[in-house]
Amino acid sequence: MDENGNIYEPGKLQAWNESVTLLINQEPNFLDAEMPYGEEQLYTLKLRNINLLGGNGVHILPTLEPWIATFNAWAIDVEGEFVKFEVQDIDNEVHPDPIFGHEAQVYVRERGTAKDSVTNSIIGENSRIKFNFTTGTFIVVPPGKIEGVGDKDWIVIEESAAYKVKK
Repeated sequence: MDENGNIYEPGKLQAWNESVTLLINQEPNFLDAEMPYGEEQLYTLKLRNINLLGGNGVHILPTLEPWIATFNAWAIDVEGEFVKFEVQDIDNEVHPDPIFGHEAQVYVRERGTAKDSVTNSIIGENSRIKFNFTTGTFIVVPPGKIEGVGDKDWIVIEESAAYKVKK
C-alpha cells in the first residue's frame, strides 16, 4: 500500500528480494529412549504408555464369546531434551568476512553461562531446550494374536529406561 492507502498494481512495486537458508544442527542427532547419551549418561527421550482399559482391552461386538473386535486406548507421555541445538543463517550478509564473504549468524542453546564478550563478566545462564507433551491413541483390532495388542499380560504402564533413573 502507498501512503494514501491505495494498493499497488502488480509489477509496480519494487520489493526487497532476499533468500534465507537456515542450517539446523543438534546433539544428539536423534533422540533415543533406550540408550543414554554422552558422559553424563543423559536420556534424551523418555516415553510412558498408560493403558487406559487394562492389558487386554475391552472385547466388543458382541460382548460375549466369540467377539469380533477388541478396543483399547492409551495415554502417552513424552519428555525430551537436546544437549545442543544450533540454528545458523548461512545466507546472512550482515556479518562481512574478508575471506569467505560473510559469516553466519548463529543461535545456540546449550547448558552454560552467557558472558559479555568485552568485559568477560557473566550476564546470564543458558539452559537446554526441553519439551514434554501428552497425547493419546486408540485402536480397534480383530481377535487373535496381533503383536503389541493384548500381549502385555495386563501391564498397564510401560516406561522407557529413563523413567527408572533416580535423580
